Amino acid sequence: MKQEKITLMLDDERGQLVLEATWEISSIAALVGVAVDHLDQCDLIAIKGAMHRLRYLNNLIMGAVGDPMETTEELKARLGN
Repeated sequence: MKQEKITLMLDDERGQLVLEATWEISSIAALVGVAVDHLDQCDLIAIKGAMHRLRYLNNLIMGAVGDPMETTEELKARLGN
């Protein structure tokens, strides 16, 4: 009996996209952690921008992992590669 794939991560190129997105998410989380310690106007703007990018990357990861209609090329373009 052939086993059905649970995720799309068997595609190496797609898996690399997911890793790149998660690395960027990690960097953004670190930035937010530092920025909230010094809440001035510039930091608040940085936090808002970082959170927007974080949501964008999270949506990209969800598409890479669970949406077979999104091609790897579309995902690469969305990530900026």
